[in-house]
Amino acid sequence: MSHETPVLRETASTLAEAVLDLTEGRGVHTAFEVVGLPETFAAAVAATRTGGTIVAVGNIQPRAEFDLQQFIASELTVTGSYASSGEFEQCIDLVASGRIDVEPLISEVRPLREGAEAFERLLAGRERLLKVVLEP
Repeated sequence: MSHETPVLRETASTLAEAVLDLTEGRGVHTAFEVVGLPETFAAAVAATRTGGTIVAVGNIQPRAEFDLQQFIASELTVTGSYASSGEFEQCIDLVASGRIDVEPLISEVRPLREGAEAFERLLAGRERLLKVVLEP
């Protein structure tokens, strides 16, 4: 059986709506919030189905505001993930072997000297950037 995983290039303000469209209004069982911004955490709450789980990995901002009533009414669970348990090497192998195609996730490839500018653009959120690869 083949499963396709859609790649969404949405802003935090449109992400939950796009996920709900893809899941026929149900939301996802598990949302991984890996950006670490209040807006993306709120989007994860809005995009997760009743009884679902949010795995908080992103750790940029110390606080996040979200709809507490929606969180409680949806009976959501939040779990944090801070450290790797060794799966990084396995992930690299999956990407290197071609079994996972990361190309749809890459918004731009820029020289390393433009790294600070790339981070500023990502944080500003004015552009539809998902990931920027920096090359030496």
